Amino acid sequence: MQKGKVKFYDTERGYGFIGGSERDFFFCHDGVVDDNRAPLKKNERVSFSISQTERGPRAETIKRLTDKKDR
Repeated sequence: MQKGKVKFYDTERGYGFIGGSERDFFFCHDGVVDDNRAPLKKNERVSFSISQTERGPRAETIKRLTDKKDR
């Protein structure tokens, strides 16, 4: 699992982009947020896995990092 930060998230459309540790950006969709209790927020720290799609890499299995030990 990689760690990163939400760079952009459109709550109305339910998608955004996560910045990884290597200056890469990954598309994300609200359907893959582990606890889907609330939309992701800009600068929120998350962990995620990556899958390859025909449009490029995509963040999957997104989990919010809430504890300082997770960061």
